[in-house]
Amino acid sequence: MNKKLLSLVLIFLVLIALPVFASGNKEKADEEQSEVVEVVDTVVESASTVETVAEATAEKTLAKIELGTLSEEITSTDVDSLLATYKEAGIEITEAEALEYLVNQVLINLTLESQNYELTDEIATNLVVYYIQNTLGVAIESQEQLDEIISKYQIDVNTLLASLARSYFLSVYLSENYSDILNQDATPTEEEISSVYVGNKNLFKNSQKVKIAHIYFDLTEDKSEEDVKAAADAVYASIKNSSLTFEQAVTDYSEDGDTKANAGILGWVNSSETDFEKEIAALTGNLNIAASAYHKQLFTEDTYNAIIALKAGEISPVLKSSSGYHIFKALVRNEEKLLGLNDHVYPEVSLTVKQYLTYALESELVSAYENQAVAQLVTDARSSAVVTYY
Repeated sequence: MNKKLLSLVLIFLVLIALPVFASGNKEKADEEQSEVVEVVDTVVESASTVETVAEATAEKTLAKIELGTLSEEITSTDVDSLLATYKEAGIEITEAEALEYLVNQVLINLTLESQNYELTDEIATNLVVYYIQNTLGVAIESQEQLDEIISKYQIDVNTLLASLARSYFLSVYLSENYSDILNQDATPTEEEISSVYVGNKNLFKNSQKVKIAHIYFDLTEDKSEEDVKAAADAVYASIKNSSLTFEQAVTDYSEDGDTKANAGILGWVNSSETDFEKEIAALTGNLNIAASAYHKQLFTEDTYNAIIALKAGEISPVLKSSSGYHIFKALVRNEEKLLGLNDHVYPEVSLTVKQYLTYALESELVSAYENQAVAQLVTDARSSAVVTYY
């Protein structure tokens, strides 16, 4: 409460008391006067408390950064927000560290702003497409497909672009001004690759898996389940008595249009996924590498377990999935194994463990060089900026 408002409160209380003093009843006046004084003291005390709380909770400017004609302030709210974000992620930093981090970010932002980079429609579209393809593993073929995905996943394009554009223009600025740092050799040596492999040998592992083909009998509304199951049983009996081969049955009876022309091959089904397989799935965008949860849902858990138990060359009895009946054949069965440097990271994926490690180590070095360039950018910006702390 400010002093002007406090004065008005005091005047109002005195005006209330005047009629009492004018009544001639001194005893009553003294009593009322005492009550008025108590009320005034309470108001003054309350006003002081409110003022103290207001001062404690008011947003304060902690730093101001000026670079040429551009400037930006960092407030206590900014620091508190960053501290909360780090705490939520399980990272503890001090207020001073949070403030310095924000100062550095502002120095970068003002540097980029001073370049007057333009976010054209073409750049914006390319950034969004690149992000979606790498995040969702979906190849974007047209603007219509892009619009459909944005709508389906309720992507806030403006918010997304604000982040993507900053990263893009930062990379542009770094390549224009710090190419000597960025272009350092990032190729790992044979010794480095071997050392990392030996030190982490147990991580390079493939789970047990079966490559399968199937004959599919679709459950549709115009067919009774009994008829579909009877048709599947009849085909299975013909395969078992050798009057029909599995491959011929695929051609003659399978109702899976996607696999029928390819001998009914569905691909690999894992018993589970190792951490390495999950990483490879993310790296290559091949989600089938880590799809055991999806397969359990697709086939139902009992059918999934029956598939995993098949030996190479073995044909399953008729099994039911969420959409129909199947007869499966295990084409290849791989047991869990540790991978050597020259082994492929997953069956039928061309990437080897050695190539994966080369890529991973190169990425680490490139990232380190990028961090060096950013650190130099901040150092250079500080030398020409005015940073005032409050």
